[in-house]
Amino acid sequence: MTKLISLGKLNVLRTLLKKKKLDGLLVQRTDLFQGEEVRPCDERLAFISGFTGSAGCALILSNIAALFSDQRYTLQMKKQTNSNEWECYDSTAVSIEDFISNAASSGKTLVIGYDRWMMTVSQVEKLPDMAGDISIKWVALKDSLIDEIWKDRPVKKNIVHWFLPVNKAGISAKQKIISFLDSQKFDTNSSPIFISSVANANWLLNIRGNSLAHTPYFHAMLLIFSPNDIAIVTEQKQKKVIRIDELNLKHYQFNEIKKLVKTIPGKKVQIDKATCPQGLLEVFYEENISIEYKPDTISIMKSQKNKAELAGIKNAHIKDAIAFCIFWHWFESHNQK
Repeated sequence: MTKLISLGKLNVLRTLLKKKKLDGLLVQRTDLFQGEEVRPCDERLAFISGFTGSAGCALILSNIAALFSDQRYTLQMKKQTNSNEWECYDSTAVSIEDFISNAASSGKTLVIGYDRWMMTVSQVEKLPDMAGDISIKWVALKDSLIDEIWKDRPVKKNIVHWFLPVNKAGISAKQKIISFLDSQKFDTNSSPIFISSVANANWLLNIRGNSLAHTPYFHAMLLIFSPNDIAIVTEQKQKKVIRIDELNLKHYQFNEIKKLVKTIPGKKVQIDKATCPQGLLEVFYEENISIEYKPDTISIMKSQKNKAELAGIKNAHIKDAIAFCIFWHWFESHNQK
C-alpha cells in the first residue's frame, strides 16, 4: 500500500474538523482492544495516511499533517506518504509536544480531538497540556471522525469463539478466577473488577477466537462480580451461546455497556488504567460510578506456567523447528548456483 492518501481525504477531514470547532485530530494506529494486530476495518491510520506499519499515530492540524512512528519505520513512513501532504517523524526523537511547539503560532490555544475508544486512560493522562507557550485542550470524541469520512470501510466479519480444553489449559476457568480474586484479596465487600485486556480475558476464561487474522484472540472484556458471576462484553452477539461450566456468564455487547454498568452494585468498579479505554471510563462517570484504579495482576499469573502449558510450549517449539527445517531445505535447494 503506497501513497494511498490523497489530498482530498485530508481536505474532507479538515472540513469536518472545522464543523466540529476543532483545530486538529489525533489518530492512533490502535483499536478498541489495544493490540499490535488490528482488523482491516480498524486501520484508520493507514486509511488517512497510507502508512501501514504496526505502530504510530498522526496529528492533523488545519495546515499541516504529521506522522509519528519508531525507527523501524523511518523509511516506510516516507515511502508510503506524500511528502507534499505529510511530515514524518521518529517518535523516539520528536514528540507531539515538540511538533506542536514548532508548528503552531506562539501563544495560541489548540483544541484537538481524539477518539476516546482508541486510547487508554493512562495514554490520555500522558497527553501534554502545553507545548512551549501553546495551550492544548484535548477533546474526547464519542465517535470516530475517520469513520465518518471512510466510505468504503471494510465490514467487520462475524467472529467465532472456541474454548481450550482443561487438558490443554491445565486449569479450569473457575479455578483461574478464584486464584485471581484471591490475589486481589477480593471478598463480598469488594468492588467488581473490569478486565479490559483481551489477552488476559482470553486466558482467564480459556477462550479463543478468530477476531484477528494472525492472533487467535476472541475480542472480549470482562466484568467480574464474584467467583461465579461474570459479564462478558463483545462487539457482536455470538451465534453459539458462550457457556462455561460452573460459571454464570452473561453476555453484553459494547452498545449495551450502559445497561451493564447499571447492574454494578455499590456504584463502584475497579479498572486498570493501562488497558481500560478512556471511552469506557467516561461511561462509568456518566453513570455516577466511582473508580478504583488497580493494576490487573493476571499477566503475572499467566507468566507462571503450569505443566500443561509447559508441555504446549515445548510441542509448539518442536513444530516450529520442523517447519523451519523444511523451509530452509527448500530455500537451500532452490538457491544453488
